[in-house]
Amino acid sequence: MKLLVDTRVMLLGLSNPEKIPQEVRRILEDSKNIVYVSAVSFWELAYKHQQKKVTIRGVSLTDLPRAVEEMGWKVLPLDPVIAASFSDFKHYEEQLDVFERMLVWLAIKYQLEFVTANSEIKDLENLKVYYL
Repeated sequence: MKLLVDTRVMLLGLSNPEKIPQEVRRILEDSKNIVYVSAVSFWELAYKHQQKKVTIRGVSLTDLPRAVEEMGWKVLPLDPVIAASFSDFKHYEEQLDVFERMLVWLAIKYQLEFVTANSEIKDLENLKVYYL
């Protein structure tokens, strides 16, 4: 199984994995699965840190991608064609911020299952969602 985690799940995985429910943690830790963190998550954290909406302690923002890879997760880079196709995504326009919508779109486009802390994100025809 290939999974994309949202920004909050990434942060919990790095700092407090015990706060991830056992069932979800088992999926994330299964060596048969590939877990991705999108470059969008790092962009989101940098933006929200700049806006003083989030504080990261214990590691610099620029070290987060390396920390993710040391956990065995992979960084999913930005693809300009997929980024340009984001204008086609019409779901969750009112419920989610743009970063969350981008992550959902990436999961759909790359055919990844999505792990999120946001209960407003629901399974779509082409998206399987796991919740914290």
